Amino acid sequence: MDAPPEVSELRTAFRAELARADDPRDVQDLRDRYLGRKRGRVVALLKTLAGAPPERRRALGQAANALKQEIEAALEALADPGLELLQGPGAADRQVEEPAVDRTQDGPHPEALRLDAARAE
Repeated sequence: MDAPPEVSELRTAFRAELARADDPRDVQDLRDRYLGRKRGRVVALLKTLAGAPPERRRALGQAANALKQEIEAALEALADPGLELLQGPGAADRQVEEPAVDRTQDGPHPEALRLDAARAE
């Protein structure tokens, strides 16, 4: 079954904007524009479900929820580029190395030193 036209239009618009997003600010703008509580386009679509004809309500609701999940997943992958590498195709074949730990600064944490100094005053 095809998605309702409202959902298809939103999906097409989101994908076009997603392709143009090239920095974290763009990703946040997309999140706000589509998933924001007050003016989010998907949220607005979900709010219209109550007024939709009963025979369309179920299909529209399922398609809108699926779109919301798709958008959330796409934005999450953009926000954390390593996530796509770890979960995408061939992820099982990749080796992820732990970052090197800098042991040259062993000793108390600077914040602990600051607190000790404040207590001593």
